[in-house]
Amino acid sequence: HAWLLPVPASAPDLVALVEPRLAPWERERLGRFSFERDRALYAAAHGLIRMALSARYPSVPIDRWDLDRTPAGRPIVRAPVSGPLEVSLSHTRGLVACAVAPMPVGIDVEAVDPGLDVGPLLERVLSPAERATWPSDSDAGRFRFFRTWAVKEALLKGLGLGLGCEPNSVTIASEDPERPAVVAIPAEVGSAA
Repeated sequence: HAWLLPVPASAPDLVALVEPRLAPWERERLGRFSFERDRALYAAAHGLIRMALSARYPSVPIDRWDLDRTPAGRPIVRAPVSGPLEVSLSHTRGLVACAVAPMPVGIDVEAVDPGLDVGPLLERVLSPAERATWPSDSDAGRFRFFRTWAVKEALLKGLGLGLGCEPNSVTIASEDPERPAVVAIPAEVGSAA
């Protein structure tokens, strides 16, 4: 299941509501943010994960979830349910997303910045095969770039690698923009999953 939550740039009531329900490591991290918008996104994401978990397990109140994190920072569920349960979080300007599944899962959301020149990012993010078919129209290319980036990041999160794997080593086919498909991943990525 995937959940999306719009978040205003300033949400002190949301932060005040969520903060007491956070684990000590989450509260410490929340306290390190300098900007209110970043505090709001973090609180919303970590509150949303608890809401999504309780929606999946209605007998567990949102304040009973014990979350931890991997060394890479990925949230993991410690209690109160047993069995396989995976979560993934993402946030971007004004929006947070959460995915919950009984198997590895990844989610990513990206705000499309209409003024961003994606040209300098193409080599770092796109595989040679993707660059060879990249549209010359800057608006179409910009939208496709953000979609491709989000698909790659969600895939790599689901594999437990995050950005520890170079995005340009993964090829995504996007002939059908509604159904992107993974065409190629490096052998070491496949064996790590």
